[in-house]
Amino acid sequence: MKNITLIITVIMTMLLTACGSQEPSEKDISEAIQKQTKAQLEGSTGIFKEEDITIRHIKKIACSEAEGKSGYLCDVDIDLDIKLPFVGVQKQTGIQSFRFIKNDDGWNVVR
Repeated sequence: MKNITLIITVIMTMLLTACGSQEPSEKDISEAIQKQTKAQLEGSTGIFKEEDITIRHIKKIACSEAEGKSGYLCDVDIDLDIKLPFVGVQKQTGIQSFRFIKNDDGWNVVR
């Protein structure tokens, strides 16, 4: 009986911990970075085409609550190319830190 109680306690703790996690998932991070990159391209060039961005990977490494600010600071391993008019292809690779906040329209990158 004690073993069953212990197992139930462990399972409930795991479920509550998973439910309490409010940090962005890897999918949330990927979508937010893509959304920000597209918005920056549209804002700077006035023209945006899907083929202007080549994403090889966007992987979440770790997140923690931002101290003194809203949202989460996340380290993300990215590997993508952005094709800019008159400049050419700009590579963004390696581990970068981003701050993410959640709004009504989902997670957003804040620099």
